[in-house]
Amino acid sequence: MLRRALPAWVALACVGSGTASSVRGQPESSAAVEDVGGFTDELKETFRRWMESFDKDYKSAEEKIERMMIWLENHEMIERHNSKDPAPSYTLGHNQFSDLTHDEYKKMNFLGEHSPGMLSPPRMKISDETQLEKKHKKKLPKTVDWVEKGAVTDVKNQGMCGSCWAFSAIGAIEGAHFLDTGELVSLSEQEVLDCDTDDKACFGGLMDNAFKWDEHSGGICSEEDYPYAGRKHFLKGCKEYKSECDDVPHTEVKTFVDVKHSNANLKESISIQPTSVAIEADGHGFQFYKSGIYDDPDCGVKLDHGVLAVGYGKQNGTDYWVIKNSWGATWGDQGYIKMSRDNPNNGKDKGQCGILMAASRPILKDNEPEPEPPLQGLRAQTNAVA
Repeated sequence: MLRRALPAWVALACVGSGTASSVRGQPESSAAVEDVGGFTDELKETFRRWMESFDKDYKSAEEKIERMMIWLENHEMIERHNSKDPAPSYTLGHNQFSDLTHDEYKKMNFLGEHSPGMLSPPRMKISDETQLEKKHKKKLPKTVDWVEKGAVTDVKNQGMCGSCWAFSAIGAIEGAHFLDTGELVSLSEQEVLDCDTDDKACFGGLMDNAFKWDEHSGGICSEEDYPYAGRKHFLKGCKEYKSECDDVPHTEVKTFVDVKHSNANLKESISIQPTSVAIEADGHGFQFYKSGIYDDPDCGVKLDHGVLAVGYGKQNGTDYWVIKNSWGATWGDQGYIKMSRDNPNNGKDKGQCGILMAASRPILKDNEPEPEPPLQGLRAQTNAVA
């Protein structure tokens, strides 16, 4: 099978739900907080509940006041968006990022101008259609939901580490493993951070590189046996940790498919299995997304965040992708976002937030579907949905 390996033209480094302001310290002066302008009693109570929900504490009264004012600006922006007439297709809401300025959010998550960015000019080598892709050329189901079908692990949290690429790649391998074995096992992102030398651990990487690493590593340990630390281990490294766990059977990548840049091809790929994708995630709308279909026309194509496409569907006449993020269940719609399948500003080959530009899915060793006989088991059942 031919494959076109995505060149290292963008390193994805994107941090999760930790915030620089969540530092515990001495209690602040309540009198000073009472004097904050712009805060009604209702808003103060809303802010207090938000602090409690996200376990926030601050080093001083001055820091708390500063964060309250930032929170208020974000609150007003959220309220303005949600009260638009006609009603917007997606709503915003408070989350763990509410006391951060937009630049702090981008900087903490290695997004926008703080992203590692393009390492070399993009050179996409488009391969001929493979036999595997031909096999799946048929009428696709109208909706796909791999979460509902049991192929997706619980939403994870990468924390203060730019490891989105590892979570995206591991999520795709978890889905492929489930479809081939019927078992859903949470695999180790930490192993990829420690052992994949082609990527930069907490400072960014590429999903295709992670797939290539797994081709040579022979499989991946479970998250339970090789738990996530949110940083690369240096004193005790890959070999030492690897010696203490066994690879989960049938988790070795044989090859991977880089999906051609179109809605139809990404839809086909997702109908086959959960698929790794990269997006631009530095917008206010993405920062505070809560529900609905994210269709911000200003969301561009500067890819800075790796996520997992786990389904698609239609709501109120609008087609959408279902995306699993790795910022914990407190972000978005319990850790997920529905993204529009159309953004006319970006072009048909790029899609909303550039989602069509760097999609790929792994094929696991010794489990690659054969042209004949017809697919059996879970893959046959899920692909036959009308």
